[in-house]
Amino acid sequence: MIRKSVKESKPRICILGHVPGTSTYKDITVNRRVEPVPGVQIFRFEAPLYFANAEQFRDRLYDRTSLNPKKLKGKKQKALYNALMQRKREMELQEAEERSARRKSKKYKKPDPPQRSSIEEEEEMPEELTEQQESLLAKEKKEILKRFSKAWIPPIHTLIIDLSVVSYVDTVSLKILTQIINEYKEVGIRVFLAGCRDEVRTMLRKADFYRSVDYNCLYFTVHEAVVIAQELQAIRKLEDELSIENEAKQKEEQANPNIPLPMNFEPLRFENIEELFNH
Repeated sequence: MIRKSVKESKPRICILGHVPGTSTYKDITVNRRVEPVPGVQIFRFEAPLYFANAEQFRDRLYDRTSLNPKKLKGKKQKALYNALMQRKREMELQEAEERSARRKSKKYKKPDPPQRSSIEEEEEMPEELTEQQESLLAKEKKEILKRFSKAWIPPIHTLIIDLSVVSYVDTVSLKILTQIINEYKEVGIRVFLAGCRDEVRTMLRKADFYRSVDYNCLYFTVHEAVVIAQELQAIRKLEDELSIENEAKQKEEQANPNIPLPMNFEPLRFENIEELFNH
């Protein structure tokens, strides 16, 4: 009984790696043949999870993986702030170049008044934006989001927690587990739980754990979780590549607007779009 209590209070933990050519994962510090999985970390905890060791589980997870979500969140915010400031400097430079071009133009009459911030002009703003203003606003939001996605890339894309040895979880440990998953989600890291026993799955279902996590994070084996993580990442890369190709095509079309069109070509008007949605 004493031995069991000591084992649960100081459980064995390790980082797993993949044995090449197999679906086996072993302690990366013990086995020389084991290789880390690119973009994935696998953390194993070998003890029941309950109120007495739940916080220890969280702290040792952060320490062993070197992935403290609070520190990562600080780095993410700094990266996004730098991207936003860079975009602001580019817009200011663009406005300065446009004003300089207008001054050199023959049609230029008098200098434009200095640009005021949106806060100063808040009272003069119309209640409704024009279609052109809404289009420019949507374009700028899209540009900012694109820069944000490139500014912050997390160290890994998926963290897998191997619970195959865990025979019990209580409500306190489930709250901390939910907190861990949501904290990593904020910094762009998915968390998968692998190898949960039937009794642990039953406890998760009774505690409404699935309602607190908005994606499927439970997998029968570590290997299944790794395969799914790699497939999701491959899909994401493909989407990014397609997005880059579409942007390149749009820039090419904007640079060459005088491309001859077929004789029977009829431009799609706004009324046509409404008709398509109505049908």
